[in-house]
Amino acid sequence: MQIAAPPQKIAIIGAGALGLYYGSLLARHEKETDTEVHFLLRSDYEAVRREGIRVRSINGDFSILFPRVHNTPQSIRVVDLCLIGLKTTANHMYGPLIEPIFRAGRTVILCLQNGIGNEDRLAQLFDSAAILGGTAFLCSNRVSPGQIEHTEYGHVAVAPYRSSFYGNVDAIVELLRRSAIDCESLENYTEMRWRKQVWNVPFNGLCTLYNQPTDLILANPDMLGRVRAIMREVIELGRAVHQAETPYLPWNLDASFIEDQVAKTRTMGAYLPSMLLDRRAGRDLEIESIVGACLETRDRLGLNLPIPEIERLYKGLCTQLE
Repeated sequence: MQIAAPPQKIAIIGAGALGLYYGSLLARHEKETDTEVHFLLRSDYEAVRREGIRVRSINGDFSILFPRVHNTPQSIRVVDLCLIGLKTTANHMYGPLIEPIFRAGRTVILCLQNGIGNEDRLAQLFDSAAILGGTAFLCSNRVSPGQIEHTEYGHVAVAPYRSSFYGNVDAIVELLRRSAIDCESLENYTEMRWRKQVWNVPFNGLCTLYNQPTDLILANPDMLGRVRAIMREVIELGRAVHQAETPYLPWNLDASFIEDQVAKTRTMGAYLPSMLLDRRAGRDLEIESIVGACLETRDRLGLNLPIPEIERLYKGLCTQLE
Protein backbone atom coordinates (compact mmCIF):
# COMPACT_ATOMS: atom_id res chain seq x y z
CA MET A 1 0.00 0.00 0.00
CA GLN A 2 1.43 3.38 -1.04
CA ILE A 3 1.13 6.16 1.49
CA ALA A 4 0.16 9.51 -0.06
CA ALA A 5 2.50 12.42 0.50
CA PRO A 6 1.16 15.07 2.87
CA PRO A 7 -0.16 18.25 1.28
CA GLN A 8 2.26 21.12 0.82
CA LYS A 9 1.90 23.54 3.70
CA ILE A 10 1.81 27.28 3.01
CA ALA A 11 1.84 30.18 5.48
CA ILE A 12 0.73 33.73 4.69
CA ILE A 13 2.67 36.13 6.92
CA GLY A 14 1.34 39.65 6.57
CA ALA A 15 -2.29 39.14 5.65
CA GLY A 16 -3.22 42.62 4.47
CA ALA A 17 -4.40 43.70 1.03
CA LEU A 18 -1.69 41.69 -0.75
CA GLY A 19 -1.39 38.70 1.56
CA LEU A 20 -5.12 38.14 1.93
CA TYR A 21 -5.71 38.41 -1.82
CA TYR A 22 -3.01 35.98 -2.94
CA GLY A 23 -3.52 33.77 0.09
CA SER A 24 -7.24 33.52 -0.67
CA LEU A 25 -6.52 32.47 -4.26
CA LEU A 26 -4.14 29.80 -2.96
CA ALA A 27 -6.75 28.65 -0.42
CA ARG A 28 -9.50 28.59 -3.04
CA HIS A 29 -7.49 26.09 -5.12
CA GLU A 30 -6.20 23.86 -2.30
CA LYS A 31 -7.80 20.70 -3.67
CA GLU A 32 -6.36 21.14 -7.15
CA THR A 33 -2.88 21.91 -5.85
CA ASP A 34 -2.86 19.55 -2.83
CA THR A 35 -1.96 22.31 -0.40
CA GLU A 36 -2.95 23.66 2.99
CA VAL A 37 -2.95 27.45 3.37
CA HIS A 38 -2.56 28.99 6.82
CA PHE A 39 -3.07 32.69 7.57
CA LEU A 40 -1.27 34.47 10.41
CA LEU A 41 -3.58 37.30 11.54
CA ARG A 42 -3.57 39.93 14.24
CA SER A 43 -6.33 42.56 14.17
CA ASP A 44 -8.44 40.58 11.68
CA TYR A 45 -8.14 37.27 13.51
CA GLU A 46 -11.52 37.16 15.28
CA ALA A 47 -13.45 38.58 12.30
CA VAL A 48 -11.92 36.12 9.82
CA ARG A 49 -12.32 33.20 12.20
CA ARG A 50 -16.05 33.98 12.48
CA GLU A 51 -16.90 35.20 8.99
CA GLY A 52 -14.14 34.01 6.69
CA ILE A 53 -12.46 36.03 3.92
CA ARG A 54 -14.44 37.87 1.25
CA VAL A 55 -12.85 38.95 -2.02
CA ARG A 56 -14.52 41.35 -4.43
CA SER A 57 -12.54 41.06 -7.65
CA ILE A 58 -12.71 42.12 -11.27
CA ASN A 59 -12.10 38.43 -11.99
CA GLY A 60 -15.13 37.32 -9.97
CA ASP A 61 -16.12 37.57 -6.31
CA PHE A 62 -15.52 34.66 -3.95
CA SER A 63 -15.26 33.80 -0.27
CA ILE A 64 -13.14 31.48 1.86
CA LEU A 65 -15.63 30.47 4.52
CA PHE A 66 -13.42 28.41 6.83
CA PRO A 67 -9.81 29.52 6.34
CA ARG A 68 -7.07 28.12 8.55
CA VAL A 69 -6.35 31.15 10.72
CA HIS A 70 -3.82 31.59 13.51
CA ASN A 71 -2.85 34.39 15.86
CA THR A 72 0.61 32.99 16.63
CA PRO A 73 3.17 31.45 14.25
CA GLN A 74 3.83 28.71 16.80
CA SER A 75 0.40 27.21 16.09
CA ILE A 76 1.17 27.03 12.35
CA ARG A 77 4.44 25.11 12.87
CA VAL A 78 6.91 24.33 10.07
CA VAL A 79 5.78 25.02 6.49
CA ASP A 80 7.05 24.34 2.98
CA LEU A 81 6.35 27.83 1.63
CA CYS A 82 6.19 31.09 3.57
CA LEU A 83 4.69 34.00 1.62
CA ILE A 84 5.60 37.35 3.18
CA GLY A 85 3.24 40.26 2.55
CA LEU A 86 4.25 42.38 5.55
CA LYS A 87 4.66 46.14 5.34
CA THR A 88 8.38 46.83 5.51
CA THR A 89 7.80 48.90 8.63
CA ALA A 90 7.29 45.53 10.36
CA ASN A 91 10.56 43.96 9.16
CA HIS A 92 11.90 44.00 12.72
CA MET A 93 9.40 41.17 13.33
CA TYR A 94 10.96 38.78 10.80
CA GLY A 95 12.56 36.67 13.51
CA PRO A 96 9.60 36.17 15.86
CA LEU A 97 7.15 35.63 12.99
CA ILE A 98 9.17 33.35 10.72
CA GLU A 99 11.50 31.35 12.98
CA PRO A 100 8.70 29.11 14.36
CA ILE A 101 7.62 28.06 10.86
CA PHE A 102 11.04 27.85 9.19
CA ARG A 103 13.25 24.80 8.69
CA ALA A 104 16.40 25.13 6.59
CA GLY A 105 16.39 22.78 3.62
CA ARG A 106 12.60 22.57 3.59
CA THR A 107 11.03 26.01 3.90
CA VAL A 108 11.10 28.47 1.00
CA ILE A 109 10.56 32.14 1.85
CA LEU A 110 8.78 34.05 -0.93
CA CYS A 111 9.12 37.78 -0.23
CA LEU A 112 6.47 39.91 -1.98
CA GLN A 113 7.17 43.11 -0.06
CA ASN A 114 7.72 46.56 -1.49
CA GLY A 115 11.08 48.25 -1.66
CA ILE A 116 14.75 47.33 -1.62
CA GLY A 117 16.71 45.41 1.00
CA ASN A 118 14.10 43.01 2.37
CA GLU A 119 15.81 39.86 1.11
CA ASP A 120 19.14 41.14 2.44
CA ARG A 121 17.64 41.43 5.91
CA LEU A 122 15.99 38.01 5.68
CA ALA A 123 19.34 36.50 4.66
CA GLN A 124 20.86 37.81 7.89
CA LEU A 125 18.39 35.69 9.86
CA PHE A 126 17.74 32.67 7.66
CA ASP A 127 19.46 30.56 5.02
CA SER A 128 19.98 32.81 1.97
CA ALA A 129 19.45 29.74 -0.24
CA ALA A 130 15.85 29.60 1.04
CA ILE A 131 14.86 33.03 -0.25
CA LEU A 132 12.85 33.67 -3.40
CA GLY A 133 12.39 37.34 -4.27
CA GLY A 134 9.07 38.43 -5.69
CA THR A 135 7.18 41.49 -6.85
CA ALA A 136 3.44 41.99 -7.28
CA PHE A 137 1.80 44.48 -9.63
CA LEU A 138 -1.58 44.52 -7.92
CA CYS A 139 -4.41 46.95 -7.25
CA SER A 140 -5.97 45.58 -4.09
CA ASN A 141 -7.22 47.17 -0.88
CA ARG A 142 -8.36 45.81 2.47
CA VAL A 143 -11.69 47.60 2.89
CA SER A 144 -12.68 46.01 6.22
CA PRO A 145 -11.52 43.09 8.41
CA GLY A 146 -11.22 40.04 6.19
CA GLN A 147 -12.60 41.84 3.12
CA ILE A 148 -10.49 42.60 0.05
CA GLU A 149 -11.36 44.65 -3.02
CA HIS A 150 -9.28 43.76 -6.08
CA THR A 151 -9.71 46.33 -8.84
CA GLU A 152 -6.94 45.70 -11.38
CA TYR A 153 -3.92 43.58 -12.35
CA GLY A 154 -2.34 40.94 -10.10
CA HIS A 155 0.84 39.86 -11.89
CA VAL A 156 3.62 38.29 -9.81
CA ALA A 157 7.26 37.93 -10.83
CA VAL A 158 9.76 35.79 -8.91
CA ALA A 159 13.53 35.35 -9.02
CA PRO A 160 15.93 33.50 -6.71
CA TYR A 161 17.76 35.82 -4.33
CA ARG A 162 20.91 33.72 -4.73
CA SER A 163 22.02 31.19 -7.34
CA SER A 164 22.26 28.64 -4.50
CA PHE A 165 18.45 28.71 -4.05
CA TYR A 166 17.37 25.22 -2.97
CA GLY A 167 13.71 25.47 -3.95
CA ASN A 168 12.09 24.51 -7.22
CA VAL A 169 11.23 27.78 -8.97
CA ASP A 170 9.26 26.09 -11.74
CA ALA A 171 7.14 24.18 -9.23
CA ILE A 172 6.36 27.35 -7.26
CA VAL A 173 5.42 29.24 -10.42
CA GLU A 174 3.18 26.34 -11.45
CA LEU A 175 1.55 26.30 -7.99
CA LEU A 176 0.73 30.01 -8.27
CA ARG A 177 -0.57 29.66 -11.82
CA ARG A 178 -2.81 26.73 -10.88
CA SER A 179 -4.20 28.99 -8.16
CA ALA A 180 -5.24 31.59 -10.79
CA ILE A 181 -2.27 33.86 -10.04
CA ASP A 182 -0.55 35.30 -13.11
CA CYS A 183 3.11 34.49 -12.44
CA GLU A 184 6.44 34.43 -14.24
CA SER A 185 9.98 33.57 -13.22
CA LEU A 186 12.87 35.89 -14.03
CA GLU A 187 16.57 35.19 -14.15
CA ASN A 188 17.77 38.53 -12.83
CA TYR A 189 16.74 39.22 -9.24
CA THR A 190 18.25 42.72 -9.33
CA GLU A 191 16.29 43.75 -12.42
CA MET A 192 13.07 42.34 -10.95
CA ARG A 193 13.41 44.41 -7.78
CA TRP A 194 14.26 47.67 -9.57
CA ARG A 195 11.55 47.15 -12.17
CA LYS A 196 8.97 47.38 -9.38
CA GLN A 197 10.74 50.45 -8.00
CA VAL A 198 10.11 52.24 -11.30
CA TRP A 199 6.42 52.42 -10.33
CA ASN A 200 6.71 52.44 -6.56
CA VAL A 201 9.06 55.37 -6.09
CA PRO A 202 7.16 58.02 -8.09
CA PHE A 203 3.58 56.94 -7.42
CA ASN A 204 3.80 55.85 -3.79
CA GLY A 205 6.05 58.84 -3.18
CA LEU A 206 4.23 61.66 -5.00
CA CYS A 207 0.70 60.46 -4.20
CA THR A 208 1.61 60.29 -0.51
CA LEU A 209 3.44 63.61 -0.50
CA TYR A 210 0.54 65.50 -2.13
CA ASN A 211 -2.29 63.34 -0.72
CA GLN A 212 -3.69 62.67 -4.19
CA PRO A 213 -4.67 59.53 -6.15
CA THR A 214 -2.74 58.48 -9.23
CA ASP A 215 -5.17 60.02 -11.75
CA LEU A 216 -4.71 63.53 -10.31
CA ILE A 217 -0.93 63.13 -10.37
CA LEU A 218 -1.05 62.09 -14.04
CA ALA A 219 -3.49 64.90 -14.93
CA ASN A 220 -1.03 67.55 -13.72
CA PRO A 221 1.64 68.22 -16.41
CA ASP A 222 4.26 69.22 -13.82
CA MET A 223 3.58 66.11 -11.73
CA LEU A 224 3.65 63.88 -14.81
CA GLY A 225 7.03 65.38 -15.67
CA ARG A 226 8.28 64.52 -12.19
CA VAL A 227 6.93 60.97 -12.51
CA ARG A 228 8.88 60.44 -15.73
CA ALA A 229 12.03 62.05 -14.33
CA ILE A 230 11.94 59.87 -11.21
CA MET A 231 11.36 56.77 -13.32
CA ARG A 232 14.40 57.60 -15.46
CA GLU A 233 16.54 57.97 -12.36
CA VAL A 234 15.29 54.68 -10.90
CA ILE A 235 16.12 52.84 -14.14
CA GLU A 236 19.62 54.34 -14.28
CA LEU A 237 20.22 53.57 -10.63
CA GLY A 238 19.00 50.01 -11.10
CA ARG A 239 21.29 49.63 -14.13
CA ALA A 240 24.26 50.85 -12.07
CA VAL A 241 23.43 48.41 -9.25
CA HIS A 242 23.14 45.63 -11.83
CA GLN A 243 26.57 46.48 -13.26
CA ALA A 244 28.04 46.43 -9.76
CA GLU A 245 26.40 43.20 -8.60
CA THR A 246 25.27 41.04 -11.54
CA PRO A 247 27.01 42.25 -14.75
CA TYR A 248 26.97 38.72 -16.16
CA LEU A 249 23.17 38.83 -16.56
CA PRO A 250 21.23 40.81 -19.22
CA TRP A 251 19.56 44.11 -18.31
CA ASN A 252 16.27 44.78 -20.10
CA LEU A 253 14.90 47.99 -18.58
CA ASP A 254 15.04 51.08 -20.78
CA ALA A 255 13.09 54.29 -21.45
CA SER A 256 10.23 52.41 -23.16
CA PHE A 257 9.31 50.90 -19.78
CA ILE A 258 8.46 54.39 -18.50
CA GLU A 259 5.61 54.89 -20.94
CA ASP A 260 4.41 51.34 -20.31
CA GLN A 261 4.09 52.09 -16.59
CA VAL A 262 2.40 55.45 -17.19
CA ALA A 263 -0.11 53.83 -19.56
CA LYS A 264 -0.92 51.04 -17.08
CA THR A 265 -1.39 53.53 -14.28
CA ARG A 266 -3.90 55.51 -16.35
CA THR A 267 -6.14 52.41 -16.46
CA MET A 268 -6.26 52.32 -12.64
CA GLY A 269 -8.40 55.44 -12.37
CA ALA A 270 -8.33 57.23 -9.00
CA TYR A 271 -6.06 54.64 -7.41
CA LEU A 272 -4.71 55.16 -3.88
CA PRO A 273 -1.27 53.56 -3.50
CA SER A 274 -0.56 51.66 -0.31
CA MET A 275 1.63 54.35 1.24
CA LEU A 276 -1.06 56.99 0.71
CA LEU A 277 -3.61 54.72 2.40
CA ASP A 278 -1.18 54.33 5.29
CA ARG A 279 -0.80 58.10 5.53
CA ARG A 280 -4.56 58.63 5.65
CA ALA A 281 -4.92 55.90 8.28
CA GLY A 282 -2.14 57.34 10.43
CA ARG A 283 0.08 54.26 10.05
CA ASP A 284 3.86 54.10 9.68
CA LEU A 285 5.03 54.79 6.13
CA GLU A 286 7.36 52.77 3.90
CA ILE A 287 9.39 55.86 2.98
CA GLU A 288 12.76 54.32 3.82
CA SER A 289 12.32 50.98 2.05
CA ILE A 290 10.85 52.50 -1.13
CA VAL A 291 12.44 55.95 -1.54
CA GLY A 292 15.23 56.18 1.01
CA ALA A 293 16.59 52.80 -0.11
CA CYS A 294 17.49 54.34 -3.48
CA LEU A 295 19.83 56.82 -1.80
CA GLU A 296 21.15 54.25 0.66
CA THR A 297 21.94 51.78 -2.12
CA ARG A 298 23.71 54.38 -4.24
CA ASP A 299 25.85 55.55 -1.34
CA ARG A 300 26.59 52.06 -0.02
CA LEU A 301 27.89 50.93 -3.42
CA GLY A 302 29.80 54.16 -3.95
CA LEU A 303 28.01 54.93 -7.21
CA ASN A 304 28.81 58.31 -8.73
CA LEU A 305 25.27 58.85 -9.96
CA PRO A 306 23.22 62.03 -9.45
CA ILE A 307 19.55 61.32 -8.71
CA PRO A 308 18.24 64.80 -7.86
CA GLU A 309 14.53 64.06 -8.34
CA ILE A 310 14.64 61.09 -5.98
CA GLU A 311 16.56 63.20 -3.46
CA ARG A 312 13.95 65.97 -3.79
CA LEU A 313 11.12 63.49 -3.26
CA TYR A 314 12.79 61.91 -0.23
CA LYS A 315 13.48 65.29 1.36
CA GLY A 316 9.86 66.36 0.79
CA LEU A 317 8.47 63.19 2.35
CA CYS A 318 10.75 63.38 5.36
CA THR A 319 10.13 67.07 5.93
CA GLN A 320 6.35 66.90 5.63
CA LEU A 321 5.44 63.50 7.01
CA GLU A 322 8.02 62.06 9.38
